Amino acid sequence: MSVEGEENWQKFKRTFVVFIQNCFLLPTTVSVASPIHKPPIFHVDNIQEWDWAKHALNFLMKGIENKRKGTKQSIDGCVFVLMLIYFHETKFLRPFRPDAPPAPWVAHWTKQKMLAQILREATDPLGLLYRKNIKKEEKKNKEVK
Repeated sequence: MSVEGEENWQKFKRTFVVFIQNCFLLPTTVSVASPIHKPPIFHVDNIQEWDWAKHALNFLMKGIENKRKGTKQSIDGCVFVLMLIYFHETKFLRPFRPDAPPAPWVAHWTKQKMLAQILREATDPLGLLYRKNIKKEEKKNKEVK
């Protein structure tokens, strides 16, 4: 795709916005663009003014709601947003207390802090990753016997 000329540049920006939404911010279980992906493509010139965190969180909450209702078998949404919420709420039991980091939470979670939290999850007996690995080992031991 050539980006020469204003029309091609606009087409590129719209295509890029759909791609980023579909692959990263608002992924779904199907490989086609959802109606939720369309509104931003009409506003590519002021795309930086969108509240992308709110947009991704609303999409994730809708996915959870659909899963609970039984209308979907899986949850659509950004895994990174879900992971950030999980990390924040497990580290700070009351995330809105004055001693907890203020919003936006993403500003608190640097690469080093996320890696440390993942390591804790993998090694702490209360961590989900640790429990998952223990269950895998128990299953293997049962299959061997």
